[in-house]
Amino acid sequence: MFLHHILLAFVYFLLSFYNFPQNLPPDIPEYEEVQIQLKGYDFVVLESFSKYVHSIAREMQLESDTWASPPQVFTIKTFKPNSTVVENAFDLKEYSRTVQLDDVPSPTLPILVELISTHAPEGVNIVVKKPDEEDEEFRYIPELEKKELKSQIEAIEQARADRRK
Repeated sequence: MFLHHILLAFVYFLLSFYNFPQNLPPDIPEYEEVQIQLKGYDFVVLESFSKYVHSIAREMQLESDTWASPPQVFTIKTFKPNSTVVENAFDLKEYSRTVQLDDVPSPTLPILVELISTHAPEGVNIVVKKPDEEDEEFRYIPELEKKELKSQIEAIEQARADRRK
């Protein structure tokens, strides 16, 4: 009789362990890649906040990568009243920083977004999205601009060499 009770307990244990998923840890879904784009007109504030976002991601033990994109330049014009004559023209640069996170657990992302949006400084826009090809292309300087910048660097170095002679 005693052996029968032990055998029944062992069978119940095996059935409960192997057949019921409540004994297994839950499978938490993850976001493969998430981009947090930060944009603003004040370079110093944006750079400081992007470092803050990156440090929060590290503290939450998330794999993260941060990069800067080339600034977009906008020309803003004001006109004289009731005319088409330009009164003032301003060039504004919109700076952009991107923090890319990999393998983010789904319960962690809302907490991270809430924390970032709560501490966002005035004038910084935040966009959380999946990465796409357009963002990847915008990240790099086009080849023509790169060649132009190299020629400017060579001209500066040549001018320095000429002054030393």
